[in-house]
Amino acid sequence: MSAFSKVAYNSKAYAQFRPSYTDQLYQTIYEFHQGGYGKALDVATGTGQVTKALADKFEKVHGIDISETMLSEATKGDNITYSIGFAEELPFEDASVDLITVAEGAHWFNTKKFLKEVKRVLRPNGTLAIWGYSFCSIEGGSEKVRNSVQDLGVNPAKLGNNWEAGREILDNFYRDSGWEELPNEFNHVLRYESPKKEPSALDIPEESLFVELRSMEVWRFREYLKTWSPYKKYMESNLPGDPVEECVEFVKREYNPGTPLKEDDVLPFTWPQVLLLASNRE
Repeated sequence: MSAFSKVAYNSKAYAQFRPSYTDQLYQTIYEFHQGGYGKALDVATGTGQVTKALADKFEKVHGIDISETMLSEATKGDNITYSIGFAEELPFEDASVDLITVAEGAHWFNTKKFLKEVKRVLRPNGTLAIWGYSFCSIEGGSEKVRNSVQDLGVNPAKLGNNWEAGREILDNFYRDSGWEELPNEFNHVLRYESPKKEPSALDIPEESLFVELRSMEVWRFREYLKTWSPYKKYMESNLPGDPVEECVEFVKREYNPGTPLKEDDVLPFTWPQVLLLASNRE
């Protein structure tokens, strides 16, 4: 179970400092979607970022998450409802949902059980849209600076031992752990990756990223890193030091050697990301 589900997790910080998603993402999903716009379901909805966007298009939107803490900060709306529950036990009748979305969360699921539930509740021509982003990379600066965030995530001496297994599934862009069966479960499956690892039927320019934040101030970068679940686990373990503070101070000192960055200086980033679209239309 992810640290995001724990009562002590700072859901307000998650809502404030995590990246949001662009209009290009939702436009791409709607262009692919061949079903109706009656009901949408956002699984692992967190603080309701996606439900808010879907509510402008669908008559009804429901968000489900295992974390009462996250749902306490979820976006409200006249056509939005929420409930506590599991991705593997969706609280809907057969063939009752037009669109199911999962943002930055499908790697925590039991893939086989989740896909079975998706097939059950989707209406004919219904769509499953899954997307996520991996470790951000700082643009510019020295190679040491560019590798600093990656090192924070994978070095066992830092946060490496505190990452949960699902992280590797996302880093591999949902190519294993049951996700390789997606084309066998749906008639129409499209994949988009940035940076591109293979050709895609989705013709999206490289600069049209799905993640909203392509840059952020140093102070916001620090707060973003502190929303990582392994950081929380590390700090709860009373281990020495503060890996995030050490990483950020290194970036401030080394990004422009001789001219340390200030807290309000802006850092540019790239965000490796993946979008999977699947439909059971004929």
